Amino acid sequence: MDTSFFKTLAQDWWIYVIGGVVLLEAGALLVWWLASRARFRARLRKTAEGGKERRAEFLHRYPESVLLRRSRMIERMANSREEYAAIPHQLGITHLWVRRLSRRRRAGDFRRVLAFGGGEDLWPCFLLALGHPRQGERFLKWFEGKDAFYSLREMARAGGGEQFDGKKALALLKDSVDRVREMAGDPDWCVRHFAVNIILNDDSDHSRNALWDAFHDGAFQIRRLVVPSFVTGDSDRLYESLYDLVLHDAVFAVRKAARERIQREFSDRYHPNPASLASFEALHVLDLLTPGSETDRALALAALGQDKLELRASAARYLLREGILQRMVASAELGDRETFERHLRLLRNAAEVDVTGFLTEARGSGSPGALLMALKLLSTHGPRSLIPQVAERALRGLAGSEHQQELRAEALRAIEERGEEEALRLLFQEILARKTEYAEVSEMLQHVPSRGEELFADVALSLLRDEDFAAREGLVRLVARLPDHLVVPRLIDMVQDIHAQMPKRVRADAMRTLAAMRRPYILDFVLEHLYLLAADPARELAANLSAVHGQEFDEAVIRLIEGHDTSVRAAVISSLPATGKRDFLKMIRAAVDDADSSVRSAAISALVLFGDTRSLHHAVDRLRDPVEEVRIAAAEAIGRAGSDELILELKKCVDDENEVESVRLAALAGLGASEQDGATDLLIQALSAHEELSDPITDALARKTDPRRLGHLIDKFKDADSILREKLTLAFRRMGTAGQQALLGLLREEIGSLRPHVAQILDELGYVEATIRRLAHRDPIVRRDAAEKLSLVGTNAAFRGIVEAARDPDQEVRVQVVRALEKLSTAEGAEILNSLQADPERRVRKYTRWALERLKAKAL
Repeated sequence: MDTSFFKTLAQDWWIYVIGGVVLLEAGALLVWWLASRARFRARLRKTAEGGKERRAEFLHRYPESVLLRRSRMIERMANSREEYAAIPHQLGITHLWVRRLSRRRRAGDFRRVLAFGGGEDLWPCFLLALGHPRQGERFLKWFEGKDAFYSLREMARAGGGEQFDGKKALALLKDSVDRVREMAGDPDWCVRHFAVNIILNDDSDHSRNALWDAFHDGAFQIRRLVVPSFVTGDSDRLYESLYDLVLHDAVFAVRKAARERIQREFSDRYHPNPASLASFEALHVLDLLTPGSETDRALALAALGQDKLELRASAARYLLREGILQRMVASAELGDRETFERHLRLLRNAAEVDVTGFLTEARGSGSPGALLMALKLLSTHGPRSLIPQVAERALRGLAGSEHQQELRAEALRAIEERGEEEALRLLFQEILARKTEYAEVSEMLQHVPSRGEELFADVALSLLRDEDFAAREGLVRLVARLPDHLVVPRLIDMVQDIHAQMPKRVRADAMRTLAAMRRPYILDFVLEHLYLLAADPARELAANLSAVHGQEFDEAVIRLIEGHDTSVRAAVISSLPATGKRDFLKMIRAAVDDADSSVRSAAISALVLFGDTRSLHHAVDRLRDPVEEVRIAAAEAIGRAGSDELILELKKCVDDENEVESVRLAALAGLGASEQDGATDLLIQALSAHEELSDPITDALARKTDPRRLGHLIDKFKDADSILREKLTLAFRRMGTAGQQALLGLLREEIGSLRPHVAQILDELGYVEATIRRLAHRDPIVRRDAAEKLSLVGTNAAFRGIVEAARDPDQEVRVQVVRALEKLSTAEGAEILNSLQADPERRVRKYTRWALERLKAKAL
């Protein structure tokens, strides 16, 4: 007997064990699978025979994935008996088949949906049938056995207006096209959309008539569908329909589709004129401007200049997309002011409808024109975050530019009007960097807005302590606006200066700031430190304190006048006239004889300001006071308020050669301070009579800079001999800038008898020559001012300078030249004009000819 088999079995027994286990498990799985199918079938049958509760229990037990796996079993059961036919729909598995069909396009699901689905479930089958001939045949076969119109309508509704290939659909439903065309009038827009999409590919007249009606369909989806695809031989009617849609359709998508088709097929016919359209029609036209079209760009620019905001907004958005607005900013040139202002108006119109994206063009620009244009707009519109970026370029990046002053002014205005914290910090940095430049810093301080005051408190107080800071008046006004709790305690510390570290000027400015704040809780402190203020601010403050505190103020004043500190006593006495309280006159008269010279001077001035003429004889006595300060105070008091008799007393002092020089000088100071014409006459007489005092007499005459006294002095000038004229000219020269401005003021008053003499004086002072040099300044504002001043002077020398500005690049300067030449229409002017045309310098003759040509052009 062969024992090899048993030996092998003994050796490999474990293999057979494993194989047996596997077979057993496979059998168990098969049994389980068969049992689960049987259970599913049994439960499905019970569910079909039961009610809603059984269906709910069934669906709760089996998830969607199981239902889809058992789709064939469900299908067979539904086909097995008529009463089971509704079970797929009742269980909702038809929707699962539709969903899977939309994803995977399975033929089995296609068959099941056709067999058991409702009309709303048929749409995925329709789409699948369009792309697969075999499924299309099955769809048509199913379709022939149904109520075609009803099934189609339900299917179209289920489509929900979804797009599909209409040409393939027409091929599929070619035998039912009449029914499809009838659906074009269905109340449901989804059904109409389905029908129109198909008949768009049908060439029959019936279909075309239905499509013409679709141009006015109530559903915009259908109008949008028919506009780009409708084919007709009647091009005129088609264009009119498309143009009507562009003008009147309420839906942008439809108007856009109509405009695009016009652009493709009728661009030569499309020339709308917004001016002849209603505003809403013009708005629709502007909404559909074509990118890159020069005609449309011109149309948009014209609309941007109109008043109606909606038209502006649409035009501005188009021009921004086209980059036109950005180029206006980038190409801005200050040499061509007319174009600059025109573009600025258009850009401002765009900004007013919140189209401001073009402003970013100026962010990194180095062009003065671009920066100025952006800043002018940013002060009212646009992103606030852009202000510090553009303002910094204007304030720091264009040093030496002829337009720097104008740029600085606009940058400061933008920061003041709309600047946020970053912009305000830029302003503060500029103030610190330019603290010694009076004009620039004064301008900057005026533009610190109230919302930036708390941010500025520390900076402002540090600048107040800095004696080198130039614009102190503006700084005092600004600090006085700051919140009390931020500045008052520190200002008091600065005034008291316990450690004696503050310069007197700084303490005075701190005191002036406190005075400007007018707080009622610092009465004694202010009066005790009144000596730090100049006379006029001290008087103004005293008047305010007296009005607020009344009796308390009076008691404090008496206490301080009776005190020991002479500086405090003098300051308080000097300020009292502003209060109008004559009860203090007795104390003031007594102070005229005080041991301290500053108190005596203050008392004399106070008596004059109080109008206490009865006490002015004290002032005459004080003309011989041993202290010069008192003598001058007495003389000026007599000059300002004295009678003719007392003015003659001053004249006697001047004429008395035995009088000490200091008294004579004090008397001259009094005559210089006097506002009486008699005092001016006496000084002119003394100028001729006392050669040894010509210098102080000239200084006294140089104080006559107010218009009335200056006019009287010029009256004397015109009748004077050559020697006296020369001396008076020196007085005019010593008047400095104030005198020059006063003389220009007299010219503006057009006083015929004075005009030639004022012009002569300005000429002799070198004012005309200096102003002509300003015509070459890089800043056009300076040149404009110079041209205006020269025109005002109107002498031959002035006009020689004016005609040289006839070719100035700035239009305003050229306008000033023409205005000046218009003044030469008189006989005197003709003489000046003839001299200019015959000037020995060729350049002057040439510029005169150019200027006259401009004048003639203006006349034409």
